[in-house]
Amino acid sequence: MPKTYDRLLKRMFRQVGRVFLKAMLQIEATQVEVLPLEIQTIEERAVDFLARISTPEKKEFVVHLEFQVTNHPQMHLRMLHYLVHIKSEISETIPVIQALIYFGKTRLTMKHQVTNTAPYTSLSYKYIIVDLSREDPQKYLAATAPEVFIFAVLTNTADKTTEIMHEVLRRLKAHVPPEQRTEILLTLDFLTGLREDLREIFEVEAEKMGLSIDVKKLASYQMGEKAGLKKGLDEGLKKGKKEGLKKGVVRALRIKFGHETIEKRGLEERVQQIEDISMLEALLDFIEQAHTIEEIDYFLEKTP
Repeated sequence: MPKTYDRLLKRMFRQVGRVFLKAMLQIEATQVEVLPLEIQTIEERAVDFLARISTPEKKEFVVHLEFQVTNHPQMHLRMLHYLVHIKSEISETIPVIQALIYFGKTRLTMKHQVTNTAPYTSLSYKYIIVDLSREDPQKYLAATAPEVFIFAVLTNTADKTTEIMHEVLRRLKAHVPPEQRTEILLTLDFLTGLREDLREIFEVEAEKMGLSIDVKKLASYQMGEKAGLKKGLDEGLKKGKKEGLKKGVVRALRIKFGHETIEKRGLEERVQQIEDISMLEALLDFIEQAHTIEEIDYFLEKTP
C-alpha cells in the first residue's frame, strides 16, 4: 500500500477503532487498547493495526488488521507469519482475530487461508477479508461517526455512487462542525484517490455543496510537496517542491471552480508554465481568497 494511505488508515483506526470494528467486523467493544505497532517480522514489517479488545460479555481478545489497496499474491502467508509473531510476542493463549481490509478497485484475488496436509505436520488456517467494493453502503451510512460513514463511497454503490457521495457530503456539512470538517474532508480526499472514478465525483459534489478545503492540506499538494522534501541536491529539492505546488494549485482550482471552467480557460497549462516557486505559493494562497475565476485570470496576467 502507498505509504501516504498506509499512515492515514493506521491513524484513523487508532483514533476510532471501536466504531470501525463494529461497522466492519460486527465486534462490539467496551474497551480498545491499541498495542504497539512495532511488532516486527524477520523482514522488518510492522502490523497496521493491533489492539486488545474487551467485550460487554467480559471477553478479551486481540484484533489484528491489515490494509491493502492492491492484491498481494502471498498475503495469506504473510498473515500467518504475523499471527505467529503476535502469539509469541503477546500471549500464546489469547484469541486473535485477523482481518484484511481491501480498499482496491480491481477484483480481489488474495487467498484467505493456508493449509498443509502433510503427514505429522497438518495445518488449517483462515482469516477474514473485508472487500469494501462488495460491502453494503448502508452498513457504513448507518454509523454516526463521520470517520466511518465516509467509507460508504468505497463500497458497492452500483449506479448510486453520486447519490451516496452527495449524502456523505451532506451529512458532513450538516452534522460536523467546520473546525472538524476540514480533517474529514481531507481524509475523504485521500480515500477518493484510491479509486480514480471517485475523484471527479468528489470534486463536483463538494463544489455543489460549497464545501471548502484548506488547499495547502490537500492530499495531492502534500504528496507532491513531500516528494520534493527528500534529502538530496538543492536543485532536486526545488524541482520536487515545484511539482508538488503545481499539482496543489491545479487541484485547488478544480475544486473551487470546477473541471470544465479550468479546462475552457486553459488554466492548467498556464500553471504548468510557472517556474517560480514563490509565485506558485502566492497563487495557492490567492485561490483561497478569490471569489471568481476572473480574479485568477487577473492574478496570472498581472503577476510578473
